[in-house]
Amino acid sequence: MVGFLDIPYELRMQIYESTPAADIICLLQTSRETYSDVADESMWKMLCARYGITSLELFQPGATFRQVYTGLLHTYGPFIGLWANDDPYHGAVIQFRYRRGGIVGEKWTFSSSFSFEWYGVAPSSSQLQPCPVAFVFIELIDPTQSLALTDHDIPESLHVCDTMERVRIHWHVPAASDSPQSYTGPPPSICVLAPTYQAYCTPFFDGYSWEPEPHPEFPPSTNDSCYDKDRDRPPLREESWPTFDNTLTCTSQDIEGNGQILAGTTSKLLKPWAISFVYSYPDKRIQDCFVDFHSRFACLGLDGRQYEDSPLDPIDYFRRICPRYYPLRYPKPPVDPTRSQLDVFNGLWIWKIEYSTQVLFLDYVQESKTIRALRITGDDDDPRGTIAWTFDVQSETLLDEQDLRLFGDISPEWKIYAGTTTSRRLHRGPS
Repeated sequence: MVGFLDIPYELRMQIYESTPAADIICLLQTSRETYSDVADESMWKMLCARYGITSLELFQPGATFRQVYTGLLHTYGPFIGLWANDDPYHGAVIQFRYRRGGIVGEKWTFSSSFSFEWYGVAPSSSQLQPCPVAFVFIELIDPTQSLALTDHDIPESLHVCDTMERVRIHWHVPAASDSPQSYTGPPPSICVLAPTYQAYCTPFFDGYSWEPEPHPEFPPSTNDSCYDKDRDRPPLREESWPTFDNTLTCTSQDIEGNGQILAGTTSKLLKPWAISFVYSYPDKRIQDCFVDFHSRFACLGLDGRQYEDSPLDPIDYFRRICPRYYPLRYPKPPVDPTRSQLDVFNGLWIWKIEYSTQVLFLDYVQESKTIRALRITGDDDDPRGTIAWTFDVQSETLLDEQDLRLFGDISPEWKIYAGTTTSRRLHRGPS
């Protein structure tokens, strides 16, 4: 009988390379003989490479690939990349990337267009690029000494710390005073949310009664090109939160003006698993942090999701309105010159429009021969999840004199296509 360790070393490594990490760990624990491969750094280096770590230069000399994988990457490696949330209307994009000592989570923010228009200057291309703002840093530590495996500076804003077995998580939570250290509450937490049918709608008054208008589904589906179906699900305990529908409850409130009103409802589309961030106490400090990084509508007066027949426990209430973050695909432009030139459109684009900067996901739809622009983030009039514009690649056209005056000098090599711009204005509140 041939044992696993009787297989040549090179072949064992090939088996490891094509085996899911969880199965490798189970295999190593099957016997004392197989457990001997635990000491093989080349196997742990191979596992780290799956998450883009091929050297240990980010960490202190002496750190091993085994420490990096088992302490950091096995649990938090799947976070690396872009995520987009389903916060009604605006949405948000966050990015997890490697930073010296661990993994940092940052929200994409953009310079306000109002400042440019106020002073009569046009924003430069650099000012339209996303400005990352850190809200969490996951630091790898030595579990035997509880020391960081690198020496680096933690931003002062990341002042709420949660130490676990192998990582130390630093959070940004706004404090009640000018000193960030004044916050003494418990740290937030990262969680994985189970699939759900929860959705949101905007009740509006048509002159006779309140009618719910559903928000666009986000993501549109797991088959949509913007959804990264290949992203590994983080191996954290999955939480399942009950769906709720309080459309009738929230519309019965005496709300004046034309403010935005949100309500919870259910969808026919099962939303896939997601990640979220739970802040323990909904006081003013947590509201600010929540609004800054995740949701504009946390605890706001016109948020109908907080109106229930029976009062909710504060933590349960916050769990109900925490936006769900879904993995966002980030395709790179093709480098193969034999591929269609239309493929260069595929990916994320920044769209500067009046009073707003939006993130769009462009892709070429082969069946209809069209380029589609999906709003990953939106605004009050054109919410996230809607189509910003489309154009038919078979409808090449010419510009008339008025168009030429509008667009200025156009190179003869440019191709012009006819398309359709879509805009959807949601009814909000009594009209």
